Amino acid sequence: MQTRRTSEIETIAEIHQQLDPIWPTGRRQDAVAGSGPNWVLRGTNRPVSVDELEGRFLCEIVSQTNRKNVVEIGTGFGYSAFWIALGLFRTPKSAGEVHSFDTLQEGGIGRKGHEFAQSIAEMCSFGQLMNFHIGSSREIGKNFLRPRSIDLVFIDGDHNDGQPYQDYLSLKPFLTDDAIVVWHDHDDRYSVPDDVNRVCRDGYEKLIFRSSCQMAVTVRDPRWSQPVKDAFQTSCEAKA
Repeated sequence: MQTRRTSEIETIAEIHQQLDPIWPTGRRQDAVAGSGPNWVLRGTNRPVSVDELEGRFLCEIVSQTNRKNVVEIGTGFGYSAFWIALGLFRTPKSAGEVHSFDTLQEGGIGRKGHEFAQSIAEMCSFGQLMNFHIGSSREIGKNFLRPRSIDLVFIDGDHNDGQPYQDYLSLKPFLTDDAIVVWHDHDDRYSVPDDVNRVCRDGYEKLIFRSSCQMAVTVRDPRWSQPVKDAFQTSCEAKA
């Protein structure tokens, strides 16, 4: 166990050394202690990844709720996918994986983000759990997914004009009955809050967490509400 944790710590440090930090104490003034910095690919200013606390939160949600198959909308440069894959790696007897999708449009970095994400997979011991694809949420189903096979989605692509809700609709046929949907940048400057409220009409409960960029988690199965709250507390304690 100690050998694995040391390897994880070294991998995280190596990833951070190749990125530039922004928002040292988090993007939001009301963010919890331990928020920030968020990260960008060195020499760029977009896209911006989750911060370490948010990454740990994703990891804890996956492991504490025993998720198996995860889809991420918005690879960026693979930072959040790394944390999701770490959660899968820590899940007992998990044979799952994360499929991350990106259109390569944000920030003008083209394939650099995709290539850096691949390099993260190559440097960590659980890289086989990470799969990176170029394309939008509309293209996912016909190429990669089986109906009702996905039990967690992280939506962190285009935040404007209802696109997060469209991403959800594209994935809806592939979600299990107890699927968890996680949303980044639950902020009034974007359409994300309205999109989350629309999803709640499908029977989801909404949980909001004061992380650097504020994350929302929607759960349909009430037994996951407390584990998700516990996951955030565990993440805050780990980052303190």
